[in-house]
Order: sequence, then C-alpha cells, then structure tokens
Amino acid sequence: MLNVPAGYAQTQDPWETTNRRIYQFNDYFDQRLVRPAATAYVNLVPPILQLGVGNFFSNIDDIKVTLNDLLQLKLEDAASDSARVLINSTAGVGGLIDVATPMGLEKHEEDFGQTFGAWGLPAGPYLIIPTVGPSNVRDAIGWALGIAFNPFVYG
Repeated sequence: MLNVPAGYAQTQDPWETTNRRIYQFNDYFDQRLVRPAATAYVNLVPPILQLGVGNFFSNIDDIKVTLNDLLQLKLEDAASDSARVLINSTAGVGGLIDVATPMGLEKHEEDFGQTFGAWGLPAGPYLIIPTVGPSNVRDAIGWALGIAFNPFVYG
C-alpha cells in the first residue's frame, strides 16, 4: 500500500472506471483522426498560412480572455487584451497578423475555469472529457461556457 504524506492532496477520481474508458476512446480518436489530420495540415499548409490561421483564432480568443480579465478584476490586463483585439483586428488584417505583441501588448491566458477558481469555486473531481482530455469539474464547466462564447459556434 502506498503511504501518502500528511497534507498531500490526492487527485479525486470517483469516476475512474469511466475516465479510463474515455481515455481509451480519446487515445483511439487521436491516433486515427486527429493526428493524421494534424500531420496533413502541417505537411500541406505553408507555415506562413499556419501562422495566420493561428493568429486569427488567437485574436478571437482574446475577446474571451478580456471578459475573464474583467470578471477577475484584472483591469490592466483587460485594457491590454482589449487593445490587442482592436489593434490586431484592424492593423493586423482581421487578426491574421499579430501586430500587438511587438508593440509590447503581451497575450494573457485567462478562461472561465480560472475565473471560477479566482472566485473560490473548488476544482472538484478529476474527469476526462471525450475528445478533449483531462480536466476537473470546475474547468470542464468553464470550458463549456467558453464554447458558448465562441462566435463560430453560432455561424
């Protein structure tokens, strides 16, 4: 039997059996679909186009980051991130070019799971989300809320 030192927090996994099954599905899904598609993308799409696509989606994500900055009362980050969206959406040709970073406006990474954590919500048990991967209940709810705030979901 493994002895765990006092004060050491163990990962809560009350759904271990289900999580293991979902992990196996995710692994199969990754090997059979995601990895071949990603390999084809890297091999077929020119790097400059890959950069533009990445910048575009990063710019869209900055809208959600700005909202989470505000919800966490990180007002300076919110100002910086909203400026990033404005600058990259205009001078960066719809977000295809990251003009803001060389101007000193660094990209921040905030999401609804982090916001819930900042508000004091506990992480909850470990779980694996189908086609996504490992998470916890708080971050899974945050992830789902993030999808709801993605403008591409609504066409």
